[in-house]
Amino acid sequence: MPAMKYLSPDLPRRSVENSDAILQGAIGAGPLVGGLGDHPIYAQVIDRSGRTYSYVGLAPRCRDGSVDVDALRAGEFVVPPGLLYLCEDVDPKSRSKGI
Repeated sequence: MPAMKYLSPDLPRRSVENSDAILQGAIGAGPLVGGLGDHPIYAQVIDRSGRTYSYVGLAPRCRDGSVDVDALRAGEFVVPPGLLYLCEDVDPKSRSKGI
């Protein structure tokens, strides 16, 4: 079994509300792949700049239920209410370097 990393709830964490990781105003594109409550989940979304993002799952959460921004990988963004999308317009080489 892999070791679990314990993080104290007292450690400062970045809030998704104050982060560049939130993708506001994205428009659904492609087929519907599911739903989360009343929110549709699209296979892809397009942001205001025309960049395309593909659905990869639900955003990681902290113990208090907030989105764990520190757990996001390069090129990953959160679409409210907590859907995780990967930017398709990111160069794969830069993604592996954390850019």
